Amino acid sequence: MREKYIVKNFITEVVPQFIIAIIGLFKSQALLEFLGEQTAGLFQIFGQIMAYLSLLEGGMGVASIYHLYKPLMEKDYNLLGKLKRGIGTIFKRLAIVIFFLGIVISFIIPYFIKDNEFSNYYIQFNFMIYLIGELILYFTVFERNLFTADEKGYKINILMNLSIILKGIFEIIMLNFGGNLTQILFMFIIINCILNIALIYLTKKNYPISTTSKERDYSVLKDVKNLFVHKISNLITNNIDVLILSKVLGLSYVVIYTTYNMIITNINAFITKFYTATIGSVGKIINEKKGESNYIFKEFNAMMFFIATVIGIPMFFAIDEFINIWYKGQIDTKITVSILFTVQFIVYCIRIPLITFSEAAGLFKETKICPILGAIINLVLSLVLVQIIQIEGVLLATVISSILAEYLIRPVIIYKKIFKRNFIEYYFTTFKFMIFMIILFFITIKLKLIFKFLNILDLFIVTFIIGCINLIITLIYYYVIKETVFLKRLIKIRRSGNDD
Repeated sequence: MREKYIVKNFITEVVPQFIIAIIGLFKSQALLEFLGEQTAGLFQIFGQIMAYLSLLEGGMGVASIYHLYKPLMEKDYNLLGKLKRGIGTIFKRLAIVIFFLGIVISFIIPYFIKDNEFSNYYIQFNFMIYLIGELILYFTVFERNLFTADEKGYKINILMNLSIILKGIFEIIMLNFGGNLTQILFMFIIINCILNIALIYLTKKNYPISTTSKERDYSVLKDVKNLFVHKISNLITNNIDVLILSKVLGLSYVVIYTTYNMIITNINAFITKFYTATIGSVGKIINEKKGESNYIFKEFNAMMFFIATVIGIPMFFAIDEFINIWYKGQIDTKITVSILFTVQFIVYCIRIPLITFSEAAGLFKETKICPILGAIINLVLSLVLVQIIQIEGVLLATVISSILAEYLIRPVIIYKKIFKRNFIEYYFTTFKFMIFMIILFFITIKLKLIFKFLNILDLFIVTFIIGCINLIITLIYYYVIKETVFLKRLIKIRRSGNDD
């Protein structure tokens, strides 16, 4: 039953995500064509600043998932009602605080952008509209996390992804008919309001949460201190690149970075579904069947290395040529940039099992050293390397910080606290996978230098062939090293589903 929930959650996110990725490509193309790279860069700056403003949330969204496991297992709808009122009150107050803080920050934003063509008023006004659109979603944090914690994210996945798809479609239409940034941002507000109403309705329909008491449960706040450290550190690691590029090199470099990053982010979004689809189940396994947790982790880890290899290698082969063709030469591409973005993607993939298990087990305090160290290393290296090797510097800094902070520390904590086993086996397994992946990577670099393409179809065909060859080689390797248990489980799930 649990495996079926995971599959449902995954499928209902992956299929819409494919549509979202396609729409995202057309949207970015339209944004560059009709509004120019300055506006495209400005839009990305808004997103980065909003990410930093969300620091005030302190990780309470993640903490709330952890606190919902027990009342859901026990069907304690009275406690769920108290948590709903407590979490709802917290996020409403946060939204108000962030709004007024955003007003202050809007006057500072123009000074973070080098050589821009916009008036200060234009930047300030549009940022506030963007901010309001994002803050609207703060009013349904409990509803979204409730379905996730109950392993039933699939019930709202389609709805949430539909809102993203509609935003993209309307944005493309509006741009083609002369729409501007302000009109697009107002449209975002309308769709997010409709999404909130639908989420509230679905929650009432699926959970008979008690409304008799007005008591509020604020227990989620006890994890905030540790989670805040995680959040601020992760934001520095993941979002500092754009701000540094904007300040040091200008918006043109931001556009180059965000073009690559948009493609990688869309692919990452597929991979993230493994986290969102499994965290509820992993949390319950850790709480109910501790003996299974190490076995499940090994499967999960092997699967993510498999995905990193099968997707990462073809992606690296195609990304430069795709950008050149799709954006008609408007974006400068470099093989060094594509290499570093691919490495970031691989690092992201193999990090997911570690993050999933540590968060599902509530190891917020124990693992806070990881993001702190990562943020410090990333910030220092980015500021130094951007002066020496420009855009490659901020990318390299992110890779180095992730490896040093996450993969040298977090496995030790997980193996000690959850599995009660020697962590050396993790590094031994990782070494086997990485050697194989590096060999394939260097072969692909040689192929990449040989092929040149003039259209998307030829690129797709050759990439597909290389992807198939890569898949076969990877399957053979996994069979040789006897790491195919996750594939057997997938086959088992599929057969079980067919029987039903």
